[in-house]
Amino acid sequence: MENGCEAAGGLPQLLSLLRCIECGAVGQLAYLRSGVSCLQCGHTYEVFEDVLVMRRGYRLGDAVRDLRRGSPRGLAHRRRLVAAVDRWRRRRFEAARGKLDELRRRQFEHLTKSVLVKVLARPVEVALEIGAGSFAQAAELAKVSELVLATEYDVAARSDGRPIAVPQHVMPICADARELPVRDAAADLVFSSNVLEHIPNPQDALREGKRCLAKDGVMVHILPTTACRVRTALTGPLSSLLQMDPRLSGLWQRTFAVHGAVARSYWEELRLFSVRRWRALFRECGFTIVDEGPMIGFWSANYDVDWAATPLFWLGRSEHYFVVA
Repeated sequence: MENGCEAAGGLPQLLSLLRCIECGAVGQLAYLRSGVSCLQCGHTYEVFEDVLVMRRGYRLGDAVRDLRRGSPRGLAHRRRLVAAVDRWRRRRFEAARGKLDELRRRQFEHLTKSVLVKVLARPVEVALEIGAGSFAQAAELAKVSELVLATEYDVAARSDGRPIAVPQHVMPICADARELPVRDAAADLVFSSNVLEHIPNPQDALREGKRCLAKDGVMVHILPTTACRVRTALTGPLSSLLQMDPRLSGLWQRTFAVHGAVARSYWEELRLFSVRRWRALFRECGFTIVDEGPMIGFWSANYDVDWAATPLFWLGRSEHYFVVA
């Protein structure tokens, strides 16, 4: 956890921001050779490649090793031509990574310079990210805060078998958004991007985020809209063609696949992903909407179809940000 130590002046100060999810104790976590242990209940949490694992029943080390043993995934049993196309797509993805990083940086600049500066009462000391993915967004958050507590549900899947890269001033934690290992009122800013729709009961995650939020802090959530679901339905067939999948069932599934976990079908998501529905969800959980607006989003280029997705996306801004308190 070297990066986090540099950001906060040592691991004890970092651990003081956390709580044990087994017994709820605050200030009782200590770093040992075997990992991080709770002095009150004795439970030990795994630390793997600088990531602190505080999610029940999950072994990050085992999950990453299993993923790396199976890499490259999905190529061994596929036809030679299809495997060659997959390798080509992976090279295209690597080539597009720089453009995606630049797009993400511009969007964060928009948030920090045009949105957050209007609503934050003081500088951000601790930011909490829910659904940090590969921790690339946490690196951007670290530019406007002293420390980022970056939580991700499945770090192994997000790492895609690669070594886990931890940005400076970021403390990576593998945790469930519905059971955050963060003490009350620890964060000045709570942030998520395209995460709430993947949680079966997003109200639980919002209430957990509210518990971790300081009294004068704000939460920023970026969410897909109905337009986003229409866009993915348009790019689905192109994705299937590039993967050379001849099955009509595969084409149908890619076109109308369920994106998140709050709905049972694509058609239900068209309704539930509306801006009006998201507003109702925040108000239901007791939040006041301070600011909101459309935005391009951090993941506008669809990895499956690469360049073909971008023109379709520019037909409209298909994501929406909410600042709530």
